[in-house]
Amino acid sequence: MTYTKMGQKKIQIEQYLKNHNINYAYSSEYIVIWCAFCQKIAGFEKQLTFHITPSDGKLECQACGERPSYDELTKKLGIKDKIISIYDGEVFIEESKPNTSQLSMEKQEFIEKKFQPKIWSLDELLAYSFPEQKWLVNGLVPIATVNMISSEPYIGKTWITLELSRCIATGEKFLGEFPTIQGAVLMVNLEDSAMYTQERLKMLGVIDETPIYFISDELDIENQTTIDSLLTIATQRNIKLIVFDSFRRLHTKDENDSKVSNDIFRQLKKFSSAGIAVLVTHHHRKQQGFGSSDPSQRIRGSSDIFASLDSHLALESEGNDLHVYQTKMKVARALEPFKIKKDESWHLTYGGKIDGKELQKDKAKTAILVILKDGPSDRRSIEAKILEVAQIGKTAVGKALTELESKKELLVKIEGKKKKIYSLSQIETNESNDESIF
Repeated sequence: MTYTKMGQKKIQIEQYLKNHNINYAYSSEYIVIWCAFCQKIAGFEKQLTFHITPSDGKLECQACGERPSYDELTKKLGIKDKIISIYDGEVFIEESKPNTSQLSMEKQEFIEKKFQPKIWSLDELLAYSFPEQKWLVNGLVPIATVNMISSEPYIGKTWITLELSRCIATGEKFLGEFPTIQGAVLMVNLEDSAMYTQERLKMLGVIDETPIYFISDELDIENQTTIDSLLTIATQRNIKLIVFDSFRRLHTKDENDSKVSNDIFRQLKKFSSAGIAVLVTHHHRKQQGFGSSDPSQRIRGSSDIFASLDSHLALESEGNDLHVYQTKMKVARALEPFKIKKDESWHLTYGGKIDGKELQKDKAKTAILVILKDGPSDRRSIEAKILEVAQIGKTAVGKALTELESKKELLVKIEGKKKKIYSLSQIETNESNDESIF
């Protein structure tokens, strides 16, 4: 930002558009943006039809012919700046002067409000009748909360969010098991193209006029303009759930920094404060040890991410099934782990609860894969290492080894008197060393 004569400041037009979270492109001598007047959309893509001439500031939409003034344009875009002119690639803005008396009044009001919290006596708290908890998806997604689904890459998070959104939008039971409250859904898919999303929706059999809306434009969730725009969209379309896919696409900072995580969730909670449920997808970190198989500890990034959530679902791939672990639910008792059955067309159905023996086997499989990253080992050594840190029986370890061997995730070499030596297969080794998060 550069200051010019008294009461004015100027900024490069591209930077100005970025600051206000407005996507743009270049076309010959023009900069083009989405027209806020005709709002032309083809498929799921916003059409960039509004031309801005950087040299002289001429404004015109090539679709609807609108030629607004600067004031009309900023009002339509929800920008509070007073644009004086656009010239030689720069935007000249009127510098607003603060009203000192107004600021003083606002400061006094803030101080007065700040020190007037609601204080509950013990009798009042115990006697108060709170409203019954309402669920957008019974047992899984409470109304007006911030929730997360996490897993390793490529096992079906996006498919599940699409099916969940479809069920909420139509009022159907999710997986044929969990009742929903019907409502509109906004999906902010920052991972996939609109074309790819369209293909998946067709496979799921989503019908026309289902109240699901999509955004695939890049955004910065820490920008207050982004929040204001999304809240406006949500209010206009009566949105009950916003899905963000994925967490890493919402920002460009270090997700291991607790301050970054806190800032992002402070923004997300503005939606839940407005009565809108939020669902965010995220990835698991690579498991470095086998002492803890708690899926909640596998969320990548700062531990404050998990602490900031109202609920969390962790997914694990098991053959053709997905195993679901509800590791957190603030407003109710967490559900027992359950299965999701899927076919080749990604038709998803409830597969029932996971029994204790199956859970033990799952934990053993995770531990075995971590142990063998350090090199080949026999069954007795594997059992001993697991028993040092977890109560997992030999039977569970044996079944886990058999299953991993049958899936060719392990290689087996016979030594001595039929002694099996296990090692990771080349496929599993490559996946373990893959630094990609996709």
